[in-house]
Amino acid sequence: MDFCEADLNIAIEKDQKSSLAYYNRGLCRQTQDKWNDAIEDYDQAIKSGTLNGSVQLYSLINRSIIYIEKCQDYHKAIKDLYQAKTIMDKLMNSTIQNETNSDLFIKLMYTIGICYQRLEMYPEAEQILHNLTIQQPNFLKGYIAYANCLMDYEGYKIKMNETNSKNLWNQALNEYEFALKLDEYNLEASIGLSMCLQVLGRLNDALKQITHTLNIYYDHHESNYNELTNEKYNKLLADAYDCRGIIYLQLGRFQYAIDDLTNSIRLNRYSTKYLINRGVAYFCNHQLMPAMIDFKNANQLDATNNLAYYHQALIYLHHGQFEQAENRINLIINMKQSLSFIINQLQSICLDPSLWLLRSIIKLMKHKSNDYYDSILNEALNDICYAEQLILPKLMNELTSWPHLHYTKGQILYKLKDYVKADKEFTKGKKVFS
Repeated sequence: MDFCEADLNIAIEKDQKSSLAYYNRGLCRQTQDKWNDAIEDYDQAIKSGTLNGSVQLYSLINRSIIYIEKCQDYHKAIKDLYQAKTIMDKLMNSTIQNETNSDLFIKLMYTIGICYQRLEMYPEAEQILHNLTIQQPNFLKGYIAYANCLMDYEGYKIKMNETNSKNLWNQALNEYEFALKLDEYNLEASIGLSMCLQVLGRLNDALKQITHTLNIYYDHHESNYNELTNEKYNKLLADAYDCRGIIYLQLGRFQYAIDDLTNSIRLNRYSTKYLINRGVAYFCNHQLMPAMIDFKNANQLDATNNLAYYHQALIYLHHGQFEQAENRINLIINMKQSLSFIINQLQSICLDPSLWLLRSIIKLMKHKSNDYYDSILNEALNDICYAEQLILPKLMNELTSWPHLHYTKGQILYKLKDYVKADKEFTKGKKVFS
């Protein structure tokens, strides 16, 4: 590959306007993980391209792939993909390779829809992916992507307190079911359908669906050993076991959840998600030592994974190790997030009320009745007030749906001898249950 790049360097020195040379050097550098250099070469290829737009087309597509997969810069990716779409429109009207161009066009629009979804621009994503299912009724991935978008969109609306109708989830259910009619062995569609049934509260139906798919998947593919040992299929199988493990966890069948999540880890050892989920299953099953091992292993794979630190804090709190528990929470709060993390998350974990509530509880537990100063209690009160502020802007009154928040705040105020306010908080906590 180095020789290839060296030859292309010579070609570019001889002709600095050769778009094809820049494009091919960009390919070489992209395969060598030289992402910034590849982007620069594609820039040059786009600026000087003359071959009926084909060099510009594939330069834009390849550059968008880097923006998506390596930079998580979906705005730039969308801009490139729309430019590529403009070139595609011209090519489809001027060439006889309409079938090949049509396949590429489908993938182009599909990717634009996914980018909009990751940017939480759900109306745009929904429109593009919905149109794709209408225009390309046999494009299986289009139905799955459209259903995934509907799932995320409804979740976003509920989170922002815009709706609680679940209409989009019911619509997503229909899309997943149709996708499975096109291919009953498709793991992505089955996982999506199971997750949809899960959020709709139909846990037994979700369990039945994912179990059925796993059974027929193995029966269908057992004759093809190469496919079963393929890395892509292993990751899909791992996701399927993870999906069923979460359902078992919600049903309170913790050992079944542990077994399925162990299968996920065996199939994909480099996923922090599976380790954290199994850690939660161990925790719920009162197996705190293996739970802590899983959470720490997750942080070995990803030192910036806040969920793993959060669950470690829960275990330390459970053991009465308040200093260690607070240390883990402070680590999360003080951690500087990478740009890619910020782009990919709905919000920073520091804006999650449960984080501040947990630290408030830890400080409350740390406080001793013979302490001369109430500084720890005041810190606990500040934390829980901040947690409440993060919840209340979305609500119409001062009553949250978190009884444990009002109870904890009442306890803090009681210890601070502010009995009137403490009584109000305990009353709020009771109202949640009435």
